Amino acid sequence: MQEEKITQNHDQSLNSQSLNGHDENFVVCIVTKIIQYINVTNIEILGKKVLILVDKFYGCHDFYEAIRKSPHEWSATYVFPSITQAYRWIHKNKKLISDIYTDSDCGAKMDILHWGLGRIPIHIYEEGVGTYLNTKAEENKKLKGFIQITYSKIFGNEYKYGGNRRTQEIIVYNPDYYKKNVTFERGKIVSTFRLPFLTHLLNSTFLFKNLNNEIINIRDSSVFVYISSWEIRDHQSSISYDYKILKPHPHLKKTASMNDSYDYVVPGDIPAEILLITLLKNNNTITVLSHMTTATLYFRNYECITFIEEFTPQHENHVTQTFEGLIKEIAKYPPSVNFSI
Repeated sequence: MQEEKITQNHDQSLNSQSLNGHDENFVVCIVTKIIQYINVTNIEILGKKVLILVDKFYGCHDFYEAIRKSPHEWSATYVFPSITQAYRWIHKNKKLISDIYTDSDCGAKMDILHWGLGRIPIHIYEEGVGTYLNTKAEENKKLKGFIQITYSKIFGNEYKYGGNRRTQEIIVYNPDYYKKNVTFERGKIVSTFRLPFLTHLLNSTFLFKNLNNEIINIRDSSVFVYISSWEIRDHQSSISYDYKILKPHPHLKKTASMNDSYDYVVPGDIPAEILLITLLKNNNTITVLSHMTTATLYFRNYECITFIEEFTPQHENHVTQTFEGLIKEIAKYPPSVNFSI
């Protein structure tokens, strides 16, 4: 499809960003971090498509430029500073929108944002481990969990990803595990992606900035990789490694500066998966420390990687059980990509 319109939004009036004048409907796809873009472009979506990037992740505007300069199938692409402003645009243009693809439809804020969209179907695509939770209610805070569930029910929804009453479809990489782990009062369609995750990721590497050449040239070495969550913690290890690399969470808008604990810091707009693939291809022995990070799930069958999970008080039992269940499910199948050299 030829590029029809690419508009980058900073503080422009919403009135200047309209689909009016078009005689057909559009499918809107919402992305709040880079890996979500990989997932949404791995779905078979028919018709004209509009991409909405929400500026919540490191390097959002650079990523927008990478999309603009590469082959794509978007009829229009917008960048909004918040999910609220993105949905204002959606409400303004709802008569011309046939479907919405997004990673999240649950919680008080999302309930309110989806209110008033009429019969526009919502499609939830996998964002990570949270998609597979049968409830997002906080078990460790029973009163808060009760309020969360009750509030969603007031809107006719269930407090889990895919639980919005307008959501018709959930798209995941592990549909059998999803169906076993998640139940709904209303029937939902459970679909899967076109390609395995790592296969599609490797088809999309032209969108990412290059790693530091020094990291690319690490070969036949022992490497420690810390993939952080929303908080970068201090870690001391008695084990000696040839190299230590920090990979901050993509929603940390400021890349962590170099410090004495790490040889390299990988920018937030380069997926952790790209770092691990690069190290695997170069015959390194890798130790990964993370906090039940989705980025590690599809590397569990590679013998040269060891994983250390650091559990925090925020990790509730049902989250831990879901993460461990996903690891077992993925382990049933051979790796989708061979990284041997």
